[in-house]
Amino acid sequence: MKRAWIVVLAVVLTLTMSFAPHLPAQAESKSELAQASKDHIIVKFKENTSQSVMSSLHEKEESEVLSRNEKLGYDVIKVEGQTVEEAIASYERMENVEYAEPRIVYEAFWTPDDPYYASDQYGPQNMDAEAAWDITRGDSSIKVAVVDTGVQDDHPDLSNQVSQGYDFVDNDGNAYDEQGHGTHVAGTIAATTNNGKGVAGVAPDVSIMAVRVLDSNGSGYNDWVASGIEYAATNGAHVINLSLGGSSSSQVVKDAVEYAWEQGSVVIAAAGNSNTSSPSYPAYYEESIAVAAVDANDNRASFSNYGSWVDIAAPGVNIISTQLGGGYVKYSGTSMAAPHTAGAAALLSSQGMNNAEVRAALENNADAIPGTDNYWQNGRVNMYRALTGDDDGGGGDDEDTFEPNDSIATAYGPINSGEEYESFIFDGSDEDYYKLEAAAGTINISLKSLPGDYDLYLYNASGSRVARSWNGSTSDESISYDAAAGTYYIRVVGWNGASSKSDSYLLKATFTSDDGGGEGDWYYEDKRFDTDHPYSNYYNKSHTYTKSGASKVALYFSRFETESNYDFVYIKDKNGTTKETFDGDLEPFWVIVDGDKITANLVSDFSITDYGYSITEVAYFIEGEAPTKASKKSKHPIK
Repeated sequence: MKRAWIVVLAVVLTLTMSFAPHLPAQAESKSELAQASKDHIIVKFKENTSQSVMSSLHEKEESEVLSRNEKLGYDVIKVEGQTVEEAIASYERMENVEYAEPRIVYEAFWTPDDPYYASDQYGPQNMDAEAAWDITRGDSSIKVAVVDTGVQDDHPDLSNQVSQGYDFVDNDGNAYDEQGHGTHVAGTIAATTNNGKGVAGVAPDVSIMAVRVLDSNGSGYNDWVASGIEYAATNGAHVINLSLGGSSSSQVVKDAVEYAWEQGSVVIAAAGNSNTSSPSYPAYYEESIAVAAVDANDNRASFSNYGSWVDIAAPGVNIISTQLGGGYVKYSGTSMAAPHTAGAAALLSSQGMNNAEVRAALENNADAIPGTDNYWQNGRVNMYRALTGDDDGGGGDDEDTFEPNDSIATAYGPINSGEEYESFIFDGSDEDYYKLEAAAGTINISLKSLPGDYDLYLYNASGSRVARSWNGSTSDESISYDAAAGTYYIRVVGWNGASSKSDSYLLKATFTSDDGGGEGDWYYEDKRFDTDHPYSNYYNKSHTYTKSGASKVALYFSRFETESNYDFVYIKDKNGTTKETFDGDLEPFWVIVDGDKITANLVSDFSITDYGYSITEVAYFIEGEAPTKASKKSKHPIK
């Protein structure tokens, strides 16, 4: 269980590395940043709040504005005459304020190892970079923002790649590295390759945008980080690397990550180095790709965070890259795993993929190394497969009936209910995806005639796994899942390399493919219900809607925000059976159950609460009737 939310984050970070002697010594230390943050807060105003209103509210509180971010709409202020907690409470009572939160300190995620030069650069090889580089080494028009301690733009192995962005520590346009972490990260992403010296970057022909948000001690405020993310996205970064973070969530950083995704950026974030399954931020946010670290043998690094919230793994132990002041050095950490992933993302961007396509390609084509599905949702990054859906350019795709279907993005379908599909798993890297469109009801899937130990998975429209079958050996696999209406994806994959080029498998799915209930219409009503905002710890409340004669009932959640993996909303039918479970920050959605009754039940744990949810519409499916004037016209009709 995660720790309770705290005002100031103090992550333990031991630095045993010696740096170049010319580094400045006047920067604030981590403890000084934490001390200064004790009388600072961040205030986010609601959209369209005027500057004059903001100023008057600050004057009323006798607060000093330290900085303002116009695009994200927040002010950093110094509190006078009251505690941070009192100031936050005071601001949150104002109708023009969306939220207020503490100013916290984020850290660089790294564990120094060997400070001397070494030549063992296993990361690109393990990710099948050589084959990927035959397709692309990137393009200079693709920008990868290193939001970090800055970047040494005159390092011999980086001088052709780096452009200075902005320094949010010193508030100037020179984001030169004063600590070394960002320079190391940048080298992993895009060090000059094939120049007879140094190391090879994962995406050697892309451009690095240096954005400094961490000081010479590797520490920085959450508003610095948020501003750096916003700056990178606003200035066209295709990929944003965040090898930093901490155990405390920050709404302003979350807003920045969401803004970056909306602008089309891929956000790559280190999972953290605390050897825990507890969330680390900003990696934990939905729009981030959270990256764990593995060693040269694809084993989880002893320090790496892990859990269902971690998306993917990449090399992060004894990683050699560019050193501040010149030369090369080995570091270990999820900070080193993230730029391996960012480099792979940059290659995919160079091929014209948008951020959603890049994410799908990385996650759906990762190698299923030990720890997959336990320590992280997907496997370890494979650059070639992400680019092609294959692992070596061979594989017999011309003989496989439904290829290319090696990812959700290329899934075959929609398939027909009750129809049998015959295909192959050609080798240890091959996997097959099928798409189906189902109405609310039960999806039954069978996988038979297996030549090896094949596994079966079911994913929802957002790519989250909702069911799986692992029976082992050549036993048949099957899934029965009570589904809401929508798009689903079936995945067939061989366990531990199981495959056959001569023996096929048989897949069949049965599901309701129409509106399931005969002729009739949906009747919509405005019936708002809100949980407490925010809901409390140990919250356990239900709200029920019923309509006599209805064959289906649906609820429209106009806003849904709970703590992912800990606080859940259970959707139950008339028999009290849980039909769907939701958590996290979700876009507005309908949920449908069969029968004349539906219940939403929010259950929270003992720490960290969120907004909860708002229901603004209820709909009933009445068979054999047509709409009447009593049924309003919905702005969100059920498709």
